[in-house]
Amino acid sequence: MKYLGSRLLKTNRLELRPQTMKEQYYLWQLIMNSEINQYYLTVPRKFRQKLKIWETQEQYYIEEMKHANDKDTFKWSIYLKDTNQCIGRITCHEAHDEDNQINDPSIRGVGWFIDPKYQGMGYATEAASKMIDYMFNECEIKEIKTSAAVKNPSSWMLMEKCGFIRKNETKLVEYTYLDETVENYQYYLTKEMYKRKTLFETIKTPEELFEFMEKNIKYGVIDKNGKYYDWNLDNFQEVCNHDWQFREGREIATIGIGHCWDQTELERTWFKQNNYKIKTIFIFFEHNTKYPYGCHTYLIYKNKNNDKWYWFEHADNQNKGIHEFKNEEEAILAQMKTHIEYNKSLGFPMNKEVISWIRIYEFLPPEKGVNNQGYLKNIFSKNSINITKEIVQYKNNQEKNFNSKRK
Repeated sequence: MKYLGSRLLKTNRLELRPQTMKEQYYLWQLIMNSEINQYYLTVPRKFRQKLKIWETQEQYYIEEMKHANDKDTFKWSIYLKDTNQCIGRITCHEAHDEDNQINDPSIRGVGWFIDPKYQGMGYATEAASKMIDYMFNECEIKEIKTSAAVKNPSSWMLMEKCGFIRKNETKLVEYTYLDETVENYQYYLTKEMYKRKTLFETIKTPEELFEFMEKNIKYGVIDKNGKYYDWNLDNFQEVCNHDWQFREGREIATIGIGHCWDQTELERTWFKQNNYKIKTIFIFFEHNTKYPYGCHTYLIYKNKNNDKWYWFEHADNQNKGIHEFKNEEEAILAQMKTHIEYNKSLGFPMNKEVISWIRIYEFLPPEKGVNNQGYLKNIFSKNSINITKEIVQYKNNQEKNFNSKRK
C-alpha cells in the first residue's frame, strides 16, 4: 500500500481534515454520549471511569495529535463545508488493532461517528464513501474488514450501502459501556470488489451491463464461509442446496460470483434502477422423477422506444446474449425451447408428457438472506404468478394461425 496519510478529502458538503487538537474536546464529548459510545468504544471496561474525565484524557489526545500528519495515520475530523462545524470523526486503522491475527497493514479496519444532531442527513455515508474511495484507489489497500452490532441497524445498513459484504458468521464483542456481550455482523470489502462495485454504478445501457457481466461475473456460488465453488465441481449442487443464500443485485455485482438465481437478481437491480419494464422468470419441470431436470431463472425487458422485448441471458453459457423478440411471449417461448433442448442434451427423456410438466412463473425477489428452500418457497407464493397457461395458449394460437395460413 501507499502511505499517503490523512490528506484533505472533499465531498459536496463535507471536508475530511487531518485532526487537530482544537476539535478534540468536542469529539471527546461526543464519544461520551451514550448514543454513540454504546456501539463504538471497545476499550477494556476497567477504564470506563477514566475515559469520562477529560483531564485524564487530554494528554492522550495531545500525544495522538503529534502524529496526526504522519504518513501512516489515516484519521480525519469531519467538517461541514458551509458552516465550518466539526460534526464527527472517521478513521481507517490497521485491522491488527481489532484482530491480532492480521499482520498485513494493507488490510484495514474502519470506524466513524457523527454528532447525533447531524445524523439522518447522509453525512456518514458521504464521509465513509469518500474515505473508502481514497484508501482503495490512492492508498491502494487490499481489503477492509469491519463489523457492526446486530442491534445497531443504522450502522450495518450504512456499511451495506457503502458496498460491504456481510459474512455468514458473527462474533461476540465487549463494548466499553455495555455490560452484556454483543453479537456483531462481520463485513469485508476488497479492492477488486470495490472496483466492480464502482464500475457497476457507471453502466448506462443493457449492452454495457452485458459487457460488465462478461468481464466481471463468474458462474458459481459462495458458501457460508465465503469460499467460491465453480459450477463444474462434484459438490456444486450440494453447496447450492445447503450453503447458498439470496443476496441483492449490488452484492452480486460487488462479489463477482453467482449462479442464474444470483445473476438474474443483479440484472433486475440494474434494469429497475434504470426504469425499464421487466419480468423475471423461473422455469422448471414440476414432476419429481429419477431424472434431475434443471430449472432456470432469467430476465426479459421491454425496449423503451418500441414494443419489442429482449431476453437478457448471461448465466446460460450456451445462450449468452441479448435476444430480440416482437413481444414478451415470444421471448419466453424461445427460452423454453432452449431449456427443453438443454435437458434433452443431458440425456433426460423428453416427450410430450415431460414437456407438459414445464411450469413458468413470473416472480418478485424474496427477502434478503433466505436459503435455497426459502427462495423456492417464494416462487410459489403470492410474490409470483404462474403464467404457464398463458404461454402455452399463446403457443397453440401461433401454431394454429401458422397451420391455417399453410392451408
